[in-house]
Amino acid sequence: MLRLLNTLFVFIVATIFYWLGLLMFSPLGISVNIMFAFSLIVAVILPQRYGYTFAFLSGLFLDFLGTSLFGSHALAFTLVMMLFYRVEDKIDFTDIILFRFLYLPAFLKYLPVFLCGKVGLIYCSVR
Repeated sequence: MLRLLNTLFVFIVATIFYWLGLLMFSPLGISVNIMFAFSLIVAVILPQRYGYTFAFLSGLFLDFLGTSLFGSHALAFTLVMMLFYRVEDKIDFTDIILFRFLYLPAFLKYLPVFLCGKVGLIYCSVR
């Protein structure tokens, strides 16, 4: 019961961060998928039944707010959770070398594109 309440609390915190991210980043043209990030965090920390439930409800929450096909986010989040749980035992979450050599270069590869896009938006809005 306590894990269910913790999951509900994390869902409420995720929705608050989702709305704050929407308010802060949408004028800049950035779309941050906070609900999916929180779904992955729940999947890493809690057992499978909570990860699937949280991912499905997060996707359903986005489907209620969106204009796309109803159920598409819920299906996509749940399928990604299925894929995540299939490869979870092959990922070492405590290894800093994995972050340094795998995730950091991928982030740095797209950083110039992101910065050039934002500079272009700023230039067009000033002009």
